[in-house]
Amino acid sequence: MIIELNGRWTLRQNDSDEPIAAQVPGCVHTDLLAAGKIPDPFVGDNEEALRWIFQDRWTYQREFDLPAEFLQQARIFLCCEGLDTIAHLTLNGKLLGTTDNMFRHWEFDVKSFLVPGMNQIEIRFDSPSAYIENRQKIRPMIYPTAQHQVAAFSQIRKAAFSFGWDWGPCLRHLAADLFAGDQRGAFAGCFHAARSYKPAAGQSLCGRPGRIRSRHRDECPGHPELRGGSHCPGDLSNCGILP
Repeated sequence: MIIELNGRWTLRQNDSDEPIAAQVPGCVHTDLLAAGKIPDPFVGDNEEALRWIFQDRWTYQREFDLPAEFLQQARIFLCCEGLDTIAHLTLNGKLLGTTDNMFRHWEFDVKSFLVPGMNQIEIRFDSPSAYIENRQKIRPMIYPTAQHQVAAFSQIRKAAFSFGWDWGPCLRHLAADLFAGDQRGAFAGCFHAARSYKPAAGQSLCGRPGRIRSRHRDECPGHPELRGGSHCPGDLSNCGILP
């Protein structure tokens, strides 16, 4: 079972009370452009006039109705395929977690946060510029950049092209892309089957023939004692997973 959350959200700048219509998947720039709040950032030198966008905080928000039977699933996850980049996620006013890397998948166990009926989710994106400045105070990174580029952008796990390139403008996007199951752009999937997760591979040489070792964790709702490479001992139907 999947609860779809693509589509209409609201967007707010910092702590503003003015809601702006937004789309997820999407980003702050495209939502502001669609709302007539900014000019086209790809025209002329508009990119310079729009740098204020990534110097502020932006919050995506929406409500969704959850049927009571959805909460009967063994585990329920919020799966985020794309959060760009420094994001704080709250569900019904409670903090789910924070993210700091746009290149990875994020997953949160949300069953204890959900309630039957109406739920509210918020994703607040912090300024990437402020994040870089704070990281520079801890461990400065000095290297040459183009005149229109942002210095020390390697301090953040965010696509380098968003900080300016010789072929593109400096547009530091703040974007959301949520999904569940195997589809990009959906929300809240229920985990109701055994799965392997946290795969890892390593190699060791040390003067000897190289070896590659793979590791994973298995998890089965019907056998919660199974962890760290164990496997479900029987038919999944015995675990209450399959009918």
